Amino acid sequence: SDGSLVPPQMQAAPASRRSRAPAGRRDAWQWVGDNWAALGGSSGLFGGTSRLVAGIGAQFATAADLARLEAFVELHRDEGLDGRDVQLAIEKVRHNIKWLERNTEPVRAFFAERADAAERARRQ
Repeated sequence: SDGSLVPPQMQAAPASRRSRAPAGRRDAWQWVGDNWAALGGSSGLFGGTSRLVAGIGAQFATAADLARLEAFVELHRDEGLDGRDVQLAIEKVRHNIKWLERNTEPVRAFFAERADAAERARRQ
């Protein structure tokens, strides 16, 4: 968005909502990065940009996402973007990664078993 009709500060809430859907998460993250200065940095939106970063970032679940989040935080650390909410988001991403490492195969096997059972029942 070029911000000419709606200032970025007013676009933050829709960006946050968009990030809740897996398909919109990276788009929302890209939007925050692209509009960081217009949002006023970590002190913008009455301090809400840190919460916006944390809210979007906490939903990430890959090592690449974690690296992007940590790099963004490091880049803007001198602006105060290293508060408790952001640190909790980073920990949440680490937890998400570990959960996926532990559970991806069992979940995949569970659904494969159910699909096989449904296919067998359909053939009878």
